[in-house]
Amino acid sequence: MAGARREAAEVEEGRVEGVDVTPCPLTGSGEVDCRATFPQKPKLNKSVTLTNLVEQRSAADKMATVVFCDFCNDGTTAASKTCLKCDMSYCATHKQVGEETRAVQEKRREAEESVRRMEAARRDMQVPRLGQILGGIYFSLQGSMADEKASISVRFTRARAALDAEEKAALEQAELKGRDLLSQIEKKIAHYQREISELQAAATRLQALAQERDSLAFLQGHLEQTCLLCFHRTGRVTAAPPSAPSQEDIASPQVLETPTVKLLFGRSPTLDTNSANNKLQISSDLRTITGTGDSQRRPKHPHRFDRCPQALCCESFSSGHHYWEVDVGDAWWCRVGVTYGTISRKGSGAAQWLGGNDASWCLEKRDDNFSVVHGGVKTALSVRGAPSPRRIGLHLHWEGGLLEFYRADSMEVIHEVRQRFLQPLYPAMWVGCCNGPLKIVDLSRAS
Repeated sequence: MAGARREAAEVEEGRVEGVDVTPCPLTGSGEVDCRATFPQKPKLNKSVTLTNLVEQRSAADKMATVVFCDFCNDGTTAASKTCLKCDMSYCATHKQVGEETRAVQEKRREAEESVRRMEAARRDMQVPRLGQILGGIYFSLQGSMADEKASISVRFTRARAALDAEEKAALEQAELKGRDLLSQIEKKIAHYQREISELQAAATRLQALAQERDSLAFLQGHLEQTCLLCFHRTGRVTAAPPSAPSQEDIASPQVLETPTVKLLFGRSPTLDTNSANNKLQISSDLRTITGTGDSQRRPKHPHRFDRCPQALCCESFSSGHHYWEVDVGDAWWCRVGVTYGTISRKGSGAAQWLGGNDASWCLEKRDDNFSVVHGGVKTALSVRGAPSPRRIGLHLHWEGGLLEFYRADSMEVIHEVRQRFLQPLYPAMWVGCCNGPLKIVDLSRAS
């Protein structure tokens, strides 16, 4: 500052002395202090230093007014838009991102506002209101439980009524059966009482006949009484019901080896067409079966053997004695026997054949050789007498666990099976293709 004053004084002195003096334009400047003076006003040249200083200051002022993108974060990319709510700036590239960010922030603010409202509502809820709600729920549950109990009571009441009705029906049926049995017993008692009276009368007549002096009258009376006694004996045998004999009779095979077994226990079962394989021809009387190579086109049935050439009978036996005969005739390969109803109906393996499983027992005829088959195990038999039997008799005592095979012509036992039976047994037959027919004998007409 002192130098500037001095220079200004010298210039003033020059003016006083009448000399024109021109100082440097930079005299007294803050940046450059030039002390030169010129007699004439000098011609000014461009100052590179000053130019650089001006340009640097202009650039700094311009940079101070530019807003940069907050997402690019490089300090050089200018922003094209600034959000006044979130105070974020975005370039053209990040404009969409900014809009999505604002939408997310808006949703967040709405969610926070909803949470605040819910929190306020929760604070406003008082304990009495909560108790009222819980009380309503409690009484509602009580009503539902009462309805459920009433429904259960109704169901069990109906079930008890149904059981009572079934019990009443069963008791009435048992009563009817009991009355029927008592009536039959009373009829038999009356029948036997009449026979006893007639026999007693015959015995009295025979005693009186013993006193007869006339030989011709004696012979005539004796013949008459003998015929009468024979009639009563025959009547008792033929009229006897087909009931099981006593345990003493069961233990004595001689009783069952007599021709009376046909009269006492004779049966004539019929073939079940629903079980017969489709390549087996069944006669109209349902007693003859023949193996053919042609399908009989019977409808499908769950009981039908789909591959094995065999068939069951309609009748099943689960108690008592039963005897039936099968005429094997000229069949060179066949099987006759019994089986449970649970025997497999599907497949053609040996396990599905009669006797090839634990559910069936049978006698096999192959040419003139006989075997008994059960569980797939075949046991050869020695059949005495020639020719080989054409009719096979089968006797079943279910409770006694006895199955016997007979020569029907002589009632000679070929083989007997001892087995505890657990299910009803069905008469059954197996016959090979292009074989002779098998026929169930009608014992009601057989001689």
